[in-house]
Amino acid sequence: MRGAALGLVVANALAAQSLVFRNVTVIDATGGLAISNTTVVTRGGLIERIAVDAEAPAGATVIDATGKFLIPGLWDMHVHVTDFEHDFLTLTRWGVTGIRDMYSGYAPEVYSPWRARPETPRIVAAGMIDAPVRPPSPGALAVRTEEEARLAVQVLAANRAEFIKVYSSLSREAYFALADEARRIGIAFAGHVPESVTPAEAAEAGQLSQEHLINVLLSCSTRDDELRAERAALLTDATLSVMERARRFGWPKEEGLLDTYDAEKAARLFETFVDHGVWHTPTLVVSKYHAAATPETKGLMMLEGLAEEQYPVFTSHVGALLRRYEQLVGEMHRAGVGLLAGSDAGPATGVPMGVSLHEELELLVTSGLTPMEALQSATRNPAFYFGILTLLGTVEEGKSADLVLLEANPLEDIRNTRKIRGVVVRGRYFPR
Repeated sequence: MRGAALGLVVANALAAQSLVFRNVTVIDATGGLAISNTTVVTRGGLIERIAVDAEAPAGATVIDATGKFLIPGLWDMHVHVTDFEHDFLTLTRWGVTGIRDMYSGYAPEVYSPWRARPETPRIVAAGMIDAPVRPPSPGALAVRTEEEARLAVQVLAANRAEFIKVYSSLSREAYFALADEARRIGIAFAGHVPESVTPAEAAEAGQLSQEHLINVLLSCSTRDDELRAERAALLTDATLSVMERARRFGWPKEEGLLDTYDAEKAARLFETFVDHGVWHTPTLVVSKYHAAATPETKGLMMLEGLAEEQYPVFTSHVGALLRRYEQLVGEMHRAGVGLLAGSDAGPATGVPMGVSLHEELELLVTSGLTPMEALQSATRNPAFYFGILTLLGTVEEGKSADLVLLEANPLEDIRNTRKIRGVVVRGRYFPR
């Protein structure tokens, strides 16, 4: 995705300030040791110097960062932005300097004026392709056949979509035609693994990232074919309300799933992910919010239609799946599978922008990642994913000045990523 993402790096250089952070501890997200009591100089939107004796450029804004910690700007790799003014400002306040918008119903050109604003996070936006099993989302393309799938990829690429998001209802024929066409014209595709395809097949077809963990857990079951058929039937079950279908689809029943987990089968699947360089975005925080829901909870759309007496059963069920997903994330991580931090924030889930990414980092640590590894899932890993690690993702000389100044050390407690003193977006400093 390097070509599409390069523009993210050079944009707004003219709006950048010259900044000097004195006596700061740098946590560069490379995996190396923290650099204590140093000075960081940024100019022209880039990190110019990291050294104890670095001099301040003429006219620079000097920030006394004694006792503070400087980390790379964070990326939320799975969001759905709808209220641009509110969402972008909220994300920036929470240190999110880049997002992968996993389709919000807008054409690519709609993002252009927002990208030009210095306080707005960098944006990589999707075009979406699904099957016509539900009323189409605005701007999404619905396909049935191989020919329609190929044409849809061409149309979205021509309309400057930066990648293709695939969704759950695509047929096998349409999916593999889409994958072949995307590879032919050089556009990445990511998203849900359709119910007609296994995660291993999606990896082999070139799907760059797989979102959520449902289909991964299902594929580790000894009953995966049967369970996949049951899930496919949910898509067209007219007896279910939209929200009931979403609840069953998002949190499948535990019986026959958790008790049929096959560790050897899982190991082979994880090896396939590693061999094909497939990334995974667990979005654990969605389950966290729903596991904590009560009849008084507001904003979680997927609770609509849930009777008050159903809450204890539902939240207990979601909590059990969340704990299993955390175990699964730990198993995948130990096997070397690449992880991206994403919140799935947006109106469809009701998960709030900004703070939810920090909650996701905490859940990744609960799952077995170190604080550094969790931090990398929102910094270094997204840059590697986009093919621009030489330009973004770590605090190093020559890289883009997207930074977050913290009051406390996130390597001691990942929850300290929430203690934000200020945010640098493309070289512009915004005090919290």
